[in-house]
Amino acid sequence: MIFIVYVSITNSYFIKSEPETNKKYPDLLFLKTNRFRPKYEHLFEIKYIKKENAAKLDEVRTTGIEQVKGYMALEDIKAITNLKFWLINFTGDVCAECCEITV
Repeated sequence: MIFIVYVSITNSYFIKSEPETNKKYPDLLFLKTNRFRPKYEHLFEIKYIKKENAAKLDEVRTTGIEQVKGYMALEDIKAITNLKFWLINFTGDVCAECCEITV
């Protein structure tokens, strides 16, 4: 939530939280606004693992990557130019990894 608030203050992006796209729901979609024209737009898939389940990180990563690849195949998503795809995994209150997903 802090991430969304911080980015919304900048007015650089129009933020959509879990937008419905062909019955799939990416966690966050950052789209360009008319006021600012950043080079890239972003799709974020965010996963959370309880600290005691940290051993499941590989499994959660694999699931997250497959979800992001599913979003990449959607026509509505393909229509967005300069879109970058991200997977962010949290273990407890720590960001365990943040990686860009490419084709």
